[in-house]
Amino acid sequence: MHLRPRRLVVGLALLALAGGSSVATGADPATGLKAEYFDATDLTGSPVVTRIDPTIDFNWGLSEPVPGVGDTFSVRWTGTVTPRYTERYTLSVTSDDGIRLYIDGQLVLDDWLMHSTKTNSTQVDLVAGRRHDIEVEYFDGIRRAVAKVEWKSASQQREVIPNERLAPPADAPPPPVADDKPADSGEVAPGTPATTSETPLPPVGASLTDPVTQTTTAVPAVTVTAPGELPPPAPPIPGETFNVEPAKGDVLVRRPGDGALIPLDQGASLPVGTRLDTREGSVAIETAPAQGVVQNQVASFGGATFRVSQPRDGGKVVTLDMMHGDFESCSSLPARRFKKGKARAAAKKRGARAARRSVREMWGSGKGRFRTRGRHAAATVRGTEWSIEDRCDATVVRVRSGIVDVADFSSGRTIAVRAGESHVAAP
Repeated sequence: MHLRPRRLVVGLALLALAGGSSVATGADPATGLKAEYFDATDLTGSPVVTRIDPTIDFNWGLSEPVPGVGDTFSVRWTGTVTPRYTERYTLSVTSDDGIRLYIDGQLVLDDWLMHSTKTNSTQVDLVAGRRHDIEVEYFDGIRRAVAKVEWKSASQQREVIPNERLAPPADAPPPPVADDKPADSGEVAPGTPATTSETPLPPVGASLTDPVTQTTTAVPAVTVTAPGELPPPAPPIPGETFNVEPAKGDVLVRRPGDGALIPLDQGASLPVGTRLDTREGSVAIETAPAQGVVQNQVASFGGATFRVSQPRDGGKVVTLDMMHGDFESCSSLPARRFKKGKARAAAKKRGARAARRSVREMWGSGKGRFRTRGRHAAATVRGTEWSIEDRCDATVVRVRSGIVDVADFSSGRTIAVRAGESHVAAP
């Protein structure tokens, strides 16, 4: 990939991605996680409230989680988690409804569906004293709302990940104003997480006696020394880094961890988990090869905001998750307002047109194993040209050349879609 400086006009795009109000809670700003609450189920629009949550241990029931957010909402928690021990941890998330968990930019648990309260678990290797990036995305679609994240290992009893082991990103809200209430008043603010036990912290680097000791490779840090600066391209590391180069138009980068918004004006090496905004442009991405691919994978993408992820092990398929999109506007004039006749028929037509309205769409072209994911389907390719579109009523995958395997989330089937064909996945 070649470096070539580009002029970017970011203006309103920077404001659009950085909006939202900030509200501090009673947590020490040096601990806990940054929480962004959205009055939408898909994390779109500007956060209604941004604050520090001490832990993720909530049972909101049928009440609103914060003022200004209704019964259907979504939350994004970001920051770091620092384990006590170097070993394999079981991370358990309890939710009602959907939830996703990312560790060091890797999507390690994905249950983005409506369901009653249930617990999902996954295993990850963590290093004592190291700050691992953590991001949790959650939505509540109807009725009860529950979200909880716990950990357990050979040396660590199962517990909600405690406040002192969490730290917010650099752009977290400022410290809160001191509360006038006495400490023993017994009053608890609505939505405050349940209290968790605190365990004395061992010194960083302390020796371990447990035989189940694991080691992992640290994710290279990304340091920005001036606005717009990013590390130059380097050989991609599977599940850790990838290269990106602007191809056309204006492209923005939102770095994981600190959430910094950076114009992309030349080639760069970025950590897996980075979000790219290509709504006004396109990029070329180079990643480490997936299973069965001989050399580095290169493909072009554009048209949407998406997150790049790749597992360290297994198939190493690169996944691009579409982000943002105004699904709240997916409404139409209800036909039932008209009792009969032509007015009712006209209302039905308008409703059908509104349902087919495009909310977000991205295209891809290249060779290698890539997966693009929308609301109701994901398209996995081996080298082709394709697009994926989220409409109000469905996700549509179109194939221009080659073959795409489409996973339909509603039917649970995987369909091979060939050049000139398309597949519509509806909920």
